[in-house]
Amino acid sequence: MSVGASARPSALRTALTGQRLVVAAWVVFLAAAVVSLLFLGYADKGQTLKGDEWGYANRLATESLGSVLFNTGQGKYLLVLPMMFYKLAFSTIGIAHYLPYRVAAIVLNVAIAGLFLILASRRIGYLIALPGAVLMMFLGSSGEVTATALRTPEEIALVAGLAMLLVLERQSLRRDIAACLLLTVSITSHPIGLAFAAAAAVLTLIRPATERWRRAWIFLVPLALFGAWYVLLREPAPDSLTLGQQLRDVPKFEFQALTTIVASITGVFRSPFSGHVEFLTTVAYILAAATLIGVGARAITTRPSAFFWSLLAALLVLFAAPAFAPGQLRDPTSPRYVLPGVVLLLLLASAAFAGLRIASGRIRLALIVVATGTFAFSLYSNAKVLHQAAAVWSSRGTQVRAELTSLDLAGTRVSRLFQPEKPAAQPPIPLTYSGLSAGQYFDIKNAYGSPAFPPAELASKPVTVRNVADIVLARALDVRLAPIGTLGFSPQATAPRVLESSATVRDRPAGCVRIVAADKAASTQLRLPPSGVTVSAAGSRSPVNLALGRFSPDYSYPTRPLLPDETAALTIPRDFSPMRWRLLVRLPGGSVTVCGFSPARSKALTQ
Repeated sequence: MSVGASARPSALRTALTGQRLVVAAWVVFLAAAVVSLLFLGYADKGQTLKGDEWGYANRLATESLGSVLFNTGQGKYLLVLPMMFYKLAFSTIGIAHYLPYRVAAIVLNVAIAGLFLILASRRIGYLIALPGAVLMMFLGSSGEVTATALRTPEEIALVAGLAMLLVLERQSLRRDIAACLLLTVSITSHPIGLAFAAAAAVLTLIRPATERWRRAWIFLVPLALFGAWYVLLREPAPDSLTLGQQLRDVPKFEFQALTTIVASITGVFRSPFSGHVEFLTTVAYILAAATLIGVGARAITTRPSAFFWSLLAALLVLFAAPAFAPGQLRDPTSPRYVLPGVVLLLLLASAAFAGLRIASGRIRLALIVVATGTFAFSLYSNAKVLHQAAAVWSSRGTQVRAELTSLDLAGTRVSRLFQPEKPAAQPPIPLTYSGLSAGQYFDIKNAYGSPAFPPAELASKPVTVRNVADIVLARALDVRLAPIGTLGFSPQATAPRVLESSATVRDRPAGCVRIVAADKAASTQLRLPPSGVTVSAAGSRSPVNLALGRFSPDYSYPTRPLLPDETAALTIPRDFSPMRWRLLVRLPGGSVTVCGFSPARSKALTQ
């Protein structure tokens, strides 16, 4: 009687201690989620749609929803639920503000980490699983996913796939139907769903013979739907390799992908002495080999669970995926693949080492010290790179918004085929890979609004951003120096206003300024009349360099040089901003005359 009475309180104390540990783990997890939200929110300012998101917006603005969902275009993925999300969000929230899309992406990332915590804790306990879950919310090595909303389709597929694994842990018809639906969502939201299809197939087929085929529909139905799209509607990318070439690449991609993921988990992708990020290093290869040996040895010496084999199948499919990607996407170190790989590899490790007991206290202490140090270094490395990635996306977003402001100012004067970031255009601007043409932007704007800055707001942006706005606007308006016959003095013309000059400036003849530099080089800054000016180098013995500026204090848009004895017109079409352009005249010597247009000539030149 006394033994039973003492055993019951002991079991109760153990249960209460376990419950406290679970509560504490979730409190830490939620605190980390809040910190990640504030951390990213601080660095995220200025972001807007980018890359594929602009492509989604353009297609949704110009095509039917059915066409966007299933006729995805050359080399594109099947993204059914994400496209439905974007259609709803673009149509209701619009695209003027990016914050709702970032919040949605952060919530998805927290859900991924939370589902991992539940799945892993059932095998190795909350205390060991928690660091991995926290790391996923600060995974800077997967900055394309964690620092922006660009990879929302991938996150949706990952959440649905992890939820499917959770549902399949127990067997019932209701759970099987839910698992089938979740897998369908995953596999039709992003190709990483194929990895979860492999996991579902193993979890189903590893069961006794009486059950395996009776439940095979759980994964066969989603695979059949994906296969029908792949065969009937998918358009292969024009630069895709042959199947034989892709298969030969698989072993290399598998090990390089494993190395990348191990580097991301341990943080060794970044040296503590520099900010350079490199996944495939000697240290990373050694750690990957050690991981492979450790997990393999554990699988040989124990009887792995069905969950272990399902995760192994999922990882093999995920790591091979880049080998089958079209063109330049074939890169196992791409940040877009890192988060799914980290989640699945850590789940595989949790299944491999479930139930492991270490008797020696010294060994246990040493492992705790090593694990704590590794986690601290990894969290530091990833958080540092995450902050850098968020800052880069913010900077790119600010530039894109400035480019769109210039397109708005140019309005109908700009060609629909004009591309602000055309690589061959001169002068060049930094590439953000937005891929937008003016026509596509105006289609999107008409449907969903615009994230462009109000012109007055440009003044508060960095000079580099204002330089981009000036260059894009001048190129959009096709501002250039064109030869003309005569200078055309007119008393009615508005003369340029001298802002600053190191030369001698004379206000003659009427409507003009004459810049004289004698025998030494000089520069003059002029505020131009609305329609532009004519420029004559009749008194110059060398080419005269001219450059325009408007919103920026710099003169970032150079024209071609004005040749000696040449007279040319610098015509500026009207746009929707009252701010005047400024002209920088760099005179090597001699003199230059700059005149405002006469009313008649202004009308003729601007028509």
